[in-house]
Amino acid sequence: MKEAESTSSIWNDKLELPKFPTLTEAKDCDVCIVGGGITGFTAAFLLASEGKSVVIIDDGPLCHGETERTTAHVTDVLDTRYHRLIEKHGVENARIIFQSYRAALDQIAMIVRQEKIDCDFEKVDGHLFLDPETKLGELETELSAVSELGFANVRLTECPLVRKEPMPSLCFPDQYQFHVWKYMDGLIDACLDRGVQIFANTHIGGIEDGDTVLVKKTNQENVAVSAKAVIVATNSPILGLGVHLKQAAYRTYAIAGRIPIGAMPKGLFWDTAEPYHYVRTQPIEDDLEYQLLIVGGEDHKTGQADDFAERFSRLEQWAREWCANFKTVDYKWSGQVYEPFDGIGFIGKQPGSKGIYIATGASGVGMSFAALAGTLLTDELCGRENSAAKLFDPARVPLSSPIDFIKENINAAVQFVDYVTKPEITSVMQIHPGEGAVVTRNGEKIAVCRDDHGNLCERSAVCPHLGGIVAWNSLEKSWDCPVHGSRFDMNGKVLDGPANKDLAEASHKLVDEPEQESHSSADKKAS
Repeated sequence: MKEAESTSSIWNDKLELPKFPTLTEAKDCDVCIVGGGITGFTAAFLLASEGKSVVIIDDGPLCHGETERTTAHVTDVLDTRYHRLIEKHGVENARIIFQSYRAALDQIAMIVRQEKIDCDFEKVDGHLFLDPETKLGELETELSAVSELGFANVRLTECPLVRKEPMPSLCFPDQYQFHVWKYMDGLIDACLDRGVQIFANTHIGGIEDGDTVLVKKTNQENVAVSAKAVIVATNSPILGLGVHLKQAAYRTYAIAGRIPIGAMPKGLFWDTAEPYHYVRTQPIEDDLEYQLLIVGGEDHKTGQADDFAERFSRLEQWAREWCANFKTVDYKWSGQVYEPFDGIGFIGKQPGSKGIYIATGASGVGMSFAALAGTLLTDELCGRENSAAKLFDPARVPLSSPIDFIKENINAAVQFVDYVTKPEITSVMQIHPGEGAVVTRNGEKIAVCRDDHGNLCERSAVCPHLGGIVAWNSLEKSWDCPVHGSRFDMNGKVLDGPANKDLAEASHKLVDEPEQESHSSADKKAS
């Protein structure tokens, strides 16, 4: 087991995915996919199965983005309740949404079966159970909605999770769970068998739209991929603006620890709390006595909180309330999800482009969203009609949710107040190893941090996407933008879009001045 202090997820503990070379020469293909996670590889598999030539490019090692950070609930029970989707989109459209996600689950099951992928794939019941603060009417309303949409055999029952008092739940049959790393290992092999070319550790400097789309490697004009179409499958698109105004970035947290086999029933579980919790078990390789309990939740907007210790503590407390046999926290990690304002994601052609397609807004159902996105994009690029295409069109305006749209964009706009707020600290000597803060020097906002050896790292604190002021994430040791969720490492290297450039060099250099150190030390002694 990994140490509890680690922020690695459970999936890559004992299994390494294949390593691939960086892109070093020009390539031509039918479809270039930017992003080597589950969405990109699902689209690649389906397109290659149709005879398309496909190239995948990833910025780092494969699947080390959000695919590595999932809790792998493979479900058509969405974060936005179906009765809310009916209010936002109408009954017929909500039915299409449900049918599309149901088909996505079938698509994953087909890939597992057809490619003989050994990934702990298992059909289980899903339970949406009542939080003590929520009224039973919430479940009754949802039951009525899903029954109208065509969910089969959903029923109101008692939650099988053990607690002092019984809790009602909606039971959704025919959900799935799997070991995502094993699944991706098999899916990558299936893509290679179909001729997909894969390149890792390759940063894309830009994408030129046109009848032929050109995907350029950073600072190497002669190294590019020419394609008839490009799919940007990078969690949040690294180009354009419109779609970023229609979704919000959230950090979400997860822990995992051992429990005796049988101490928790099999299944996917979600409560109705705000923010909600999600839980399931996962087998441990070659362990006949214990299994892992995975608990997630405690979401907050990216860059707008830095209290991860409290959030992990609340997850652990919640786990112990529901499972007295929970031993210790062996793993803990965080991830990033994008919540679309009208409850469903964005899949299709980038607004205003000729040959660029995107898939974003997976919310908390990234596994099934990946299969849905792969199917819709494959249908579109193969010239097939799909009744769901218009619903998920990135160009749509979320008029069904004008209040949510306005509230979220006001929240994003408020973050620019950081330009005129007082600095977090007055001296870089207040920053200890492993810490970071934003400092103002000659009117410039500077992101300053120290590595574990105490070396000072400093970059401009201005996000290159839209100019938000980044905030320090003390768990991930990263700089996170509170406007649209871009993230950067300690040295300013971009980790997550929508930004596609690193934080700029700071114009005004900060130094560890002796007089500042003396003054700081005197203050400490005085205190």
